[in-house]
Amino acid sequence: LASAAVNALGRVLVEADGCMTVACWLRPMAASIVQLFQATIIFATFCNARGLLLSTRFDLSTKGCSTGSDDSKHNHIVACARHDFHKRIVALGDLHGDFDSMLRVLHVAGLINNELQWSGGDAMLVQLGDVLDRGNRERDCWDLMQQLKAEAPLSGGRVLCLLGNHEVMNVLGKAEAFIHANGHTAFGPDRVAAWSPGGELATKLADCPVVAIVGDSAFVHATLPAHATRESIERLNADTRQWLLGLRQQPPADLFPGNGSPLWDRSLSLPSGVEPHASDCTTLRATLDRLGVSRLVVGHTPQRRLNCACGGAVWRCDTGISRWVAGGSCEALEITAGSVHILQQEDTLPIKNRKPALSVAPLAECSDTGCSDLYVSDML
Repeated sequence: LASAAVNALGRVLVEADGCMTVACWLRPMAASIVQLFQATIIFATFCNARGLLLSTRFDLSTKGCSTGSDDSKHNHIVACARHDFHKRIVALGDLHGDFDSMLRVLHVAGLINNELQWSGGDAMLVQLGDVLDRGNRERDCWDLMQQLKAEAPLSGGRVLCLLGNHEVMNVLGKAEAFIHANGHTAFGPDRVAAWSPGGELATKLADCPVVAIVGDSAFVHATLPAHATRESIERLNADTRQWLLGLRQQPPADLFPGNGSPLWDRSLSLPSGVEPHASDCTTLRATLDRLGVSRLVVGHTPQRRLNCACGGAVWRCDTGISRWVAGGSCEALEITAGSVHILQQEDTLPIKNRKPALSVAPLAECSDTGCSDLYVSDML
């Protein structure tokens, strides 16, 4: 490309040599511009073929993303299925109002310092939802997450929070049974009103997509819909954002309990620590191939330890770390170019030796065949 530019300039100088009229310069200049344009096309075609400009594995563009009825740049980015790739990604499971456990796991991941400020550099934190409910310091968890979202970009990092089913229940005013005694006024005198669509809290929550794709990994609270495409994900994210902003009357149907619900389905996570049904793994792999990613990262269903299943196609990150769930292991998932690691606190006691705090509402009873309808009945 540089050589073509030099040749084009030389052509103009040679052909116009000794001539001072405008006509003498126009013809060689026009021919040189055409020559340079042709060289640019050849160069771009070569780069595209070699994967230098476009990559199917790390799609960094947002071209073609749906924005629903709001065409602002910010809405465009939130709705988009794919997000800019970061060299280091840390995925963090459900927190459920346990501020101390949140601090421990962020320290283990090297994302905060002793002053509780962002120290992760250009890393990206993906929190998989369910920051709210159950624990006694959910407001502190929420506030710190908002603080880190503001601080991380100053050093090239990013914090991306996903929606969990408990965030959605709060916006619907259906979380009463899962709120700690300290939590009823944690966000104001009327919690239901504080989380209503279009309010300050729900507007901040609107920055949290349901599904996100970063690099070659997809992230969601519970599972991917079996027939998910990039377009359907973008539409779901955009419609959910519109609802949270108070611009849509009803939430998308996928936010409610049901088979394949990205916020509720447990088919990839039960039994805890054990392989899902073979057919669920087959369906997942087909969905991942359709999206052009290698793995799915989920929370939602507590595991004894962070683990993978379906041959590494799904990583299950909810360790029940909150004392109001299971007092589980302090672990997070780290994804770097070409590798996946489990970050863990070495002195964390095995789950069987820890005493979780008394939950304000019983967890859904889960067995090998599924979970009870406790959550479902509360939503309907």
